[in-house]
Amino acid sequence: MLDRMPSGWAAAAPVLLPLRPVALLAEEVAWPAALHPGRVGIGVAIGGLELNFRVMGLDFAARTAGFRVALPRLAALLRGAGLGEPAGDRALFECAARPVPVVSAAMSPGAVRRAAQAGAGILFDGGYEAARLRELTDRYLDAEGVGPRVLIRRVWLGGR
Repeated sequence: MLDRMPSGWAAAAPVLLPLRPVALLAEEVAWPAALHPGRVGIGVAIGGLELNFRVMGLDFAARTAGFRVALPRLAALLRGAGLGEPAGDRALFECAARPVPVVSAAMSPGAVRRAAQAGAGILFDGGYEAARLRELTDRYLDAEGVGPRVLIRRVWLGGR
């Protein structure tokens, strides 16, 4: 889509981060970002459906601990920071000059603090009341979050 649109922004969201190797996911996002500077981002979530983990042969109960480690690592890689061995990847190296925005699904005070501490923005599902989203946004800002704050709204267009 980005190749065919003269402007616009795109982000895979939400990607279930505990199901993906962090460095590989960062590389998969960094390359389209290098081709379309300022127009690519990523949204991640911890995952709440046990089946998603079972079919991947992963422990559902371990997802929180894994997410706590993976989120700051992903955000750092997509800022071009702490690359280590992936520093040879040209697209990841370019993220230092043009960071790729990372947002994290965050529907609790702990989740918004985790996103802020990781250097990520926050991603809200539009199914919540505005007052709750305001409260969570305030907690994010209180935690010195500076990333994007994204709200997904769904609108039904159709006959059913």
